[in-house]
Amino acid sequence: MNNSKLDNRWKMGIQKDAGELLMLCYERYREGKETSIEEFKKVSGWDDVRIKNAGRHLFKTGLVYGPTSDQGDFKIVEVLPEGIRIVENEEIFESTFGIKLNLGVLSFSWDIRKKNNYKSILNI
Repeated sequence: MNNSKLDNRWKMGIQKDAGELLMLCYERYREGKETSIEEFKKVSGWDDVRIKNAGRHLFKTGLVYGPTSDQGDFKIVEVLPEGIRIVENEEIFESTFGIKLNLGVLSFSWDIRKKNNYKSILNI
């Protein structure tokens, strides 16, 4: 496997996906809102497996809290203190998730139109 394939795998891995999911959950948590798989799917266009893997990573690392099922379904009702600390510290966020973070300009892997209009997509 050449290095470019390894680089692409890193850019599209579970850890990076978890960082993007955490950012959306953080923004919604600040607004007093929860985040479900269905809501995240509307915004990101990701498939269930990708979302569930990212969510599982956040739950297992103790960054978020909410109900889960044996099938991998979840609802994130709270971003825990460690998750907040990571999101609010750009260097820690980048070293944890491999994503350059600028809280003023979020860089998601999904369509920029959707990124900028996630509130209208979720009808909030």
